[in-house]
Amino acid sequence: MDKKLISNLNKLFHSKKFMESIVEERYYDSTTCYEKMGRVLEYYIITRDENISYTYKEIDEKLNKIVYDQEMEDNVLKNGYVTHSFNGNKKTRVQKYGLAYMEEMDEKEKQEIIEMRKALNELEEALGTSHILRYQEQFPHDSQSVFFCSPGAKTFHYACKRSPERLYFGPLKNSEQEDMIVGEKKESFYLRYINSKIDKELSDQSEERIQEIKEIAKKVIHYYCKELPMFAMIDLPKIKDVLTSVYHYNADNAVELEKHIIQATNFGGVYDYFTRSGNDNVEHNNLENLVTLAKYISKDAISLVECMSDYEMRQLYARSKGLKIGEYILIDEPKEITIKQLTQIIKDCDNSNELKELQETYLKTKQQLEEKIEKKTEIINKKYPNKTIEEINQKIEDRVNELTKNKEEILKSDYIHKDGIDTQYGLENALEGTDKIWQINEIIKNDCAIKADPLQYQSNIHGMSHTRRVSFFAYLIMNEEKTDMKTMEIVKAIINNHDIGRINDIEDKEHGARSVELLEQNSNRMDGFNNEDVEIIKFVIKEHSLSNKQNKEDLDKIFEEKIEQEYNEKMAKIPRGMDKQELHKEARNIIIRKYEKQKNRWKHILDICKDADKLDRVRLDPRGVIPQEGLDSSRLSLDISKKYENVAYESLNKITDILDIEYELAELKKDKKLVEEIKEDMVNYNNKEEFEKEMNSARNNCKVKAQEFLSTIVENKQLSKIKQIPEKIRKLFMKTREKNVEEIDK
Repeated sequence: MDKKLISNLNKLFHSKKFMESIVEERYYDSTTCYEKMGRVLEYYIITRDENISYTYKEIDEKLNKIVYDQEMEDNVLKNGYVTHSFNGNKKTRVQKYGLAYMEEMDEKEKQEIIEMRKALNELEEALGTSHILRYQEQFPHDSQSVFFCSPGAKTFHYACKRSPERLYFGPLKNSEQEDMIVGEKKESFYLRYINSKIDKELSDQSEERIQEIKEIAKKVIHYYCKELPMFAMIDLPKIKDVLTSVYHYNADNAVELEKHIIQATNFGGVYDYFTRSGNDNVEHNNLENLVTLAKYISKDAISLVECMSDYEMRQLYARSKGLKIGEYILIDEPKEITIKQLTQIIKDCDNSNELKELQETYLKTKQQLEEKIEKKTEIINKKYPNKTIEEINQKIEDRVNELTKNKEEILKSDYIHKDGIDTQYGLENALEGTDKIWQINEIIKNDCAIKADPLQYQSNIHGMSHTRRVSFFAYLIMNEEKTDMKTMEIVKAIINNHDIGRINDIEDKEHGARSVELLEQNSNRMDGFNNEDVEIIKFVIKEHSLSNKQNKEDLDKIFEEKIEQEYNEKMAKIPRGMDKQELHKEARNIIIRKYEKQKNRWKHILDICKDADKLDRVRLDPRGVIPQEGLDSSRLSLDISKKYENVAYESLNKITDILDIEYELAELKKDKKLVEEIKEDMVNYNNKEEFEKEMNSARNNCKVKAQEFLSTIVENKQLSKIKQIPEKIRKLFMKTREKNVEEIDK
């Protein structure tokens, strides 16, 4: 075993300076990092170069110049390695007993592992993550198996991101997509992530059960996430006679490891022994499936190399990009740091420069928090002057109860409707159908927009109240049909503008066209829509005041023109000499099929809007005694619209009041949330005393350590080290002991 090689690898994969050259991409990508680290490992195994002052780029350039020959291949087979990755918590046991540590340990040591595995089992079961069971060969021996592969990207992939696999691909799955905090302790990060997951997944269980699982998670995280990942460098010459199995090829045959390596390398020499650059370099390499019994690998065949995990590399990447301690390493949307989180980071800062950075982040965070509290408090005080937080909460609760009662009374009240209709499905049922919060919020939001719109026609017949009800009916139809959000926005724009061109309340077939003209004069109302969307909106507004027969004629005409225009454009591009007659029929059919879907969409949007408008015809004949004036359900285009016949009658004198109540309830909910945020912000702000206390303690510790270190150097007269100390500091320690501490404090 080359001790110098192992020593150098440990230094390299611990070196912040070197690892910065690994992570220096524009965006952090773990797979790319593992590929680079695999190439570094390959370079040093092949060359045994003792110089470790290179950057990754320099190593990559050197590796690209290497010419693989028979001599190098023979050298790799005689002096090479295979690797086995594992979690750093096994380090002490592997050093003491080798990879077959379970066979060698005493009962007390075994019990510790058994207990932690039980804890992981329970955590997996609670979160519903399946156990990741690795397929292993059926050996005649009752012993551990060890999977190992050729040195390369997969070595680091398993070590840095997947060890132990059950944890990182089970309870901690997708943790790499969570925002980290620069300087945050690894255990703190994973515990924060897993606690959030527990709260979400176990929300239906008791608080006692949630706390129980969180305690189990704390033990598991401490045990498995505390240490750095490792991989064993297994010396080929010392294990060449070990029985192994390659289960993808022949599960029943045991052969010598060396024969497998020779067989694999015959296809491409040493080049195939290592994981090289390529699309599948992480998932595949020629030795990845070798498996052997751990007890056949002696301790003296193993050397351990420790490296940074994916977590440490992301932290390093953030620092290399200029992020300060205490700032978020953002994956998605920005988040606000808490003073409590900053306090936890202090314990991991080991020098005064880091503490200074953390203090800067803290002061910035505290100032932002003060401004936020002041702003929110000002907003809530305007609504609830001279009230305490408790009084505001009580007032909100009282008003919510009052409004809820009013809403219930409105829904229970009698209403006028046509005799003989089915009253089983009513307004309350329709409102319950909008069961998702965003759905009722969309209805309320658009209702508010209509109430605030100065272009709405002023009338009791075709005015604002009519548009509000039509909007409500349109949302009911679209919700039932599960209409996509884009179409919902188009329908909303049509409904909100369909009667703005009204000049009277009598039958007027031209008011749709006038509404389009007024819409064109106020083009800002179409902001956010593309040209096709605007074309649909204008078409439906114009057509809603016309008959179904006229609608069909106009729709057919528009799409015939579209088809003809595109057909002529395509025919014009056909090269001279080709038989246009031969292509005529096929080309036209293709274009017709293309526009058929678009035409059907236009027709469907028109049907939704006209049906919603027709449902409110109950206002013209509330008792349903004059069919030609009021609502005739047989004239509705969509079957789903007929479901809302009774809802339309009941909504006439109820829905606008209910929507007003829903709006106020939504505002009260916002107020309550604002009050809760102020309370949380105050709790966060009050953590500043603890932060400042911990910060002062940490500063003092840094001073004491610095004084002890420099004093030891001076007292031991280690002049070679004194020369490394800046002149100003060195002179201080040449003064009397009495003045020493005083000067350093300054």
